[in-house]
Amino acid sequence: MNKIFLTAAALVLGACGFHLKGADGISPPLTYRSWHIEGGQALQFPLETALYQASGRVDDAAGAQMTLRIDSVSQNKETYTVTRAAVINEYL
Repeated sequence: MNKIFLTAAALVLGACGFHLKGADGISPPLTYRSWHIEGGQALQFPLETALYQASGRVDDAAGAQMTLRIDSVSQNKETYTVTRAAVINEYL
């Protein structure tokens, strides 16, 4: 009985188009392969990682096809709570 249920659940999820995040493999290719990241030291490593995962590479300014310039980085923290009555309380 469990095998039938699991098989039916897998068929239903597959038929409705459900995909795990990152499992589709249909992400569009990068227009430029060689990038230079200027500024934004806090974002340097995550951006480099994302470029490598998208088959790009990080180069120096002279060898890059495209330069990504980050002028400023800011971080905001907003707290929201939801009550039992589904009322949203906002604290800024």
